[in-house]
Amino acid sequence: MVGLPAGQVFLSKYVTPLVAGTCVAREFRPSIHAPNPECSRINGRCPPTPRPTGIAGCLDRNESTAVAERIRIRVENRRVFCYRINMRLRKRGKPRDRSKMHEHPKINYVEFPCRDFERTKEFFARAFGWSFTDYGSNYTAFSGAGLDGGFYRADMASATESGSALIVFYSDSLDQALKTVREAGGAIVRDIFEFPGGSRFHFREPSGNEFAVWTEA
Repeated sequence: MVGLPAGQVFLSKYVTPLVAGTCVAREFRPSIHAPNPECSRINGRCPPTPRPTGIAGCLDRNESTAVAERIRIRVENRRVFCYRINMRLRKRGKPRDRSKMHEHPKINYVEFPCRDFERTKEFFARAFGWSFTDYGSNYTAFSGAGLDGGFYRADMASATESGSALIVFYSDSLDQALKTVREAGGAIVRDIFEFPGGSRFHFREPSGNEFAVWTEA
């Protein structure tokens, strides 16, 4: 085999399948194996004689296939490694997208109890366009809400009357938001009311967690 310069990027197309009977050194390390004196090259091939154990010699069909597979795997691993390095180099110098980064020490995630995963997921998907990823039968994560979070299975609910924190959505049209929440299956617990700076209403989703929607005055 022809040696490749150190560090050279090479692809699998340069690897030629080995033919049974080709003279090669075991594990392709000829520097530590003496040539086989019994191996006479005839047009690049060896006569069908047994290969001495531990030194270079002729590979039978099974051996040549196994060696070729090892070479293919090594070349593929090298190709993947070089691809990852190239991608990292391409990213250098580009401005970071702060919207996709975790920032210290900002709020990063929020979790809620949930009694009915299916109804809760259906409600938020219809009313607010959330996406969900299930992790087993007792947890589902949501995205597309402005702040990622999740629901864990529990026979409880988050409500302001019991001192829970209140998550508040923003909407350009409060009347339309209220209609959408009702049509999706939410229960209005406080109708639209004004407060300094705007208006809002409170609702409960199918599992009983309380949320609010507000808009500017």
